[in-house]
Amino acid sequence: MDPTKFQRILQAVLIIVGLNLLAHFLPFERVSLAGDDIEYLTVPSQERWEYARSQMALSSRRPLEIFHILLHWIAGDHKLLWVAAEFLASSLLAGCVYLLMRQLIGDPVGGLACTVFYVLLPNKERLYHHLGYTHIHAVIALTVVSLIFFLAYLRTSRTVHLWASVACYTITVFWYELGFFLPLVLLIAAVPYGKKKMGACLLFLLPVALNTLWRSGVFGGGDFTLAPLFRATFWDNLLDARKLYFGQPMLKWILYGLVRFPSIQRSWLLFLLAADGLVLWGSFRWLRKSSLAAIPLKLLPVALAMTLFFLIPAAMGYEVLGRHTPLSSIGFSILAIAALRWLVGPRPLLPVLLTALLGVSLMICQGLAWSQVVSCRMNQAILETLQQKKASLATADRVVIDQDSFAQRIPSAFRMLDPENHLDTYWGVDGLLGENFRGPVHWVTGRRIPVEIIRSERRLIPRKGTVLIDYAAVYPEGFHDGRRGRLPR
Repeated sequence: MDPTKFQRILQAVLIIVGLNLLAHFLPFERVSLAGDDIEYLTVPSQERWEYARSQMALSSRRPLEIFHILLHWIAGDHKLLWVAAEFLASSLLAGCVYLLMRQLIGDPVGGLACTVFYVLLPNKERLYHHLGYTHIHAVIALTVVSLIFFLAYLRTSRTVHLWASVACYTITVFWYELGFFLPLVLLIAAVPYGKKKMGACLLFLLPVALNTLWRSGVFGGGDFTLAPLFRATFWDNLLDARKLYFGQPMLKWILYGLVRFPSIQRSWLLFLLAADGLVLWGSFRWLRKSSLAAIPLKLLPVALAMTLFFLIPAAMGYEVLGRHTPLSSIGFSILAIAALRWLVGPRPLLPVLLTALLGVSLMICQGLAWSQVVSCRMNQAILETLQQKKASLATADRVVIDQDSFAQRIPSAFRMLDPENHLDTYWGVDGLLGENFRGPVHWVTGRRIPVEIIRSERRLIPRKGTVLIDYAAVYPEGFHDGRRGRLPR
């Protein structure tokens, strides 16, 4: 590769990584562990090998998801290490997306513009919240690498690229199924290259067949069935997926991100404003000197295929969530930039609109990131309260977590948008779920003590033998952006 070209690619990747940090990880704080994290960490060291074997036997869909559990045991409960892993994994994905965009579009400016839009698209916000999503970023990045290798094969006809693509795809379908329909995307990408290149897509039927056999129970207990494809819920879910781009969920992410941005801790807010200003100033100057070429029309069918096909596995479940959108959002980002470029034209309005879009998107993502930090602090505060009451819990008959008391004291949504929200979400991100504390209670107590969750209903609970975890117990000195105790003067 030409050294100058390599240097430009490296510079663009570093820009993307920096933008990922600025948009999603400042302040660099995620202090709570999710329910699954607690479950993995409480497995005694001497039982972990047997636990891992049992999980692989039970996981007829995702046997390679064992990497996720092993990573927990390697990192332990070092939360800063988890945040670093999440940042690095998400940056790896963003970098891979840029390499894919550059290869697909054939224009460095267009590739960077589409990648920036992708990184700042708020429908993926959940992937930056809990530390356990590190492996989701990793497996999706590997799916993108598979697509990059296949595109290289289409250009060069080198079989090493084709087999590398097949190998990456094989790993991903046994790890996490969101990229299962990648071969259909590859087939559409191969159409302009003729029948021979289209025929190469048949090689991907081998891992598809192996995965289907695995799920059907040939190698153990299986759960494979095509029944979801013929249920009304599948089509409802697929149609509902549009809301992640144009419906109420997207509206809430945008609105809540903007609303929460001014509430960021003052020192961090000033830093973010200064950093955002520098980014916008540099971006506007660069866009005025650069020319954003029109997205090639032949690319649009591939982008549409990615947008639709990568949502099918998620629609076969109970609902399509923000964590299911990273692959489909690649195609959507190309379509969005193509539409903007077509509507506005190359100059002189386009640099202004792109810079304005960048600024608003940064504020949305940073507002959502701050909500995630406060939500994590809330969950951590309850865990700390449980640990402080460990002596009382040792002899208690039951633990009562009064989620309603938190919901009544902590604003978490606009009622017109979230009428049923009971602090289940906190300004558009995962909030306080009382059910998630059954595992932590058992972790702290070391025994299977009954845990009752109070939401909106009120009922009589005997005081004797009951440890109550409510707002007053967790925040006796007030709610300080999720922190316990008094803030330093």
